[in-house]
Amino acid sequence: MSDHILGLPNLEDLGVKASTVKERMGIEIRPYRAFSHWMPQSTAEEIPEFDLKPLDKVQIKAIKEKAEDSPLRMLGLVVD
Repeated sequence: MSDHILGLPNLEDLGVKASTVKERMGIEIRPYRAFSHWMPQSTAEEIPEFDLKPLDKVQIKAIKEKAEDSPLRMLGLVVD
Protein backbone atom coordinates (compact mmCIF):
# COMPACT_ATOMS: atom_id res chain seq x y z
CA MET A 1 0.00 0.00 0.00
CA SER A 2 1.36 3.44 -0.83
CA ASP A 3 0.26 7.06 -1.04
CA HIS A 4 -0.10 6.86 -4.80
CA ILE A 5 -2.67 4.06 -4.64
CA LEU A 6 -4.78 5.99 -2.13
CA GLY A 7 -4.41 9.21 -4.12
CA LEU A 8 -2.78 11.03 -1.19
CA PRO A 9 0.05 13.55 -1.70
CA ASN A 10 3.56 12.46 -0.79
CA LEU A 11 6.10 14.62 1.04
CA GLU A 12 7.57 16.04 -2.17
CA ASP A 13 4.07 17.12 -3.28
CA LEU A 14 3.73 18.98 0.02
CA GLY A 15 7.00 20.85 -0.54
CA VAL A 16 9.22 18.89 1.87
CA LYS A 17 12.80 18.74 0.58
CA ALA A 18 14.57 15.44 1.23
CA SER A 19 18.02 15.72 2.80
CA THR A 20 20.70 13.38 4.07
CA VAL A 21 21.73 12.96 7.69
CA LYS A 22 25.09 14.57 6.95
CA GLU A 23 23.36 17.68 5.56
CA ARG A 24 21.06 18.02 8.58
CA MET A 25 23.40 17.02 11.42
CA GLY A 26 25.11 20.40 11.78
CA ILE A 27 21.76 22.15 12.01
CA GLU A 28 20.28 19.64 14.46
CA ILE A 29 23.17 19.59 16.95
CA ARG A 30 24.05 23.30 16.74
CA PRO A 31 22.05 24.28 19.88
CA TYR A 32 23.92 21.65 21.92
CA ARG A 33 27.42 22.70 20.96
CA ALA A 34 29.64 24.71 23.27
CA PHE A 35 29.32 28.47 22.84
CA SER A 36 25.97 28.07 21.08
CA HIS A 37 24.77 31.21 22.86
CA TRP A 38 27.59 33.30 21.36
CA MET A 39 27.10 34.97 18.00
CA PRO A 40 30.27 35.77 16.01
CA GLN A 41 30.73 39.38 14.92
CA SER A 42 32.79 38.46 11.86
CA THR A 43 33.80 35.40 9.89
CA ALA A 44 37.18 35.41 11.65
CA GLU A 45 35.42 34.77 14.99
CA GLU A 46 33.32 31.84 13.81
CA ILE A 47 33.86 28.54 15.58
CA PRO A 48 35.15 25.91 13.14
CA GLU A 49 33.05 22.82 12.56
CA PHE A 50 34.90 19.53 12.64
CA ASP A 51 34.17 16.47 10.55
CA LEU A 52 33.50 13.82 13.20
CA LYS A 53 35.08 10.44 12.51
CA PRO A 54 35.01 7.25 14.59
CA LEU A 55 38.21 6.23 16.35
CA ASP A 56 40.17 3.33 14.90
CA LYS A 57 41.49 0.42 16.98
CA VAL A 58 44.97 1.92 17.37
CA GLN A 59 43.55 5.18 18.78
CA ILE A 60 41.26 3.30 21.19
CA LYS A 61 44.20 1.21 22.42
CA ALA A 62 46.32 4.35 22.98
CA ILE A 63 43.52 5.97 24.99
CA LYS A 64 43.12 2.86 27.17
CA GLU A 65 46.90 2.65 27.79
CA LYS A 66 46.98 6.31 28.77
CA ALA A 67 44.07 5.75 31.16
CA GLU A 68 45.97 2.94 32.91
CA ASP A 69 48.67 5.41 34.00
CA SER A 70 46.15 8.06 35.05
CA PRO A 71 46.01 9.20 38.70
CA LEU A 72 42.24 9.10 38.32
CA ARG A 73 42.47 5.29 38.38
CA MET A 74 43.63 5.45 42.01
CA LEU A 75 40.50 7.42 42.84
CA GLY A 76 38.32 4.91 41.00
CA LEU A 77 37.21 7.43 38.40
CA VAL A 78 38.41 5.44 35.36
CA VAL A 79 35.99 2.82 34.11
CA ASP A 80 37.28 -0.10 32.02
